[in-house]
Amino acid sequence: MKIVSPLDPGPKHTYETILKSTLHLFTMWLIGDINPLAPKWLCQGIAGYEVKQMPDEFIKNSTSEQIHNLVIPTFQELNSEGWDFETIRTRVA
Repeated sequence: MKIVSPLDPGPKHTYETILKSTLHLFTMWLIGDINPLAPKWLCQGIAGYEVKQMPDEFIKNSTSEQIHNLVIPTFQELNSEGWDFETIRTRVA
């Protein structure tokens, strides 16, 4: 495992991605500190929204078809131990 920093982001990151990731993790920690029972999907969602990791247009384009077709993951599926939020919608059909 390697550690990167904003001043030495390595080949796969930029100064901006390092700062966004740090703020994302801080937001998740803060939510967990306020409410240790907060579900993972809520922590991830708020953290991603706060640091603007996904533009509104991306969210709209990546969810509108599933919502229209009522292919919506359950809260239980969203709260799974995995980190594959992007593929959950393709498995729920």
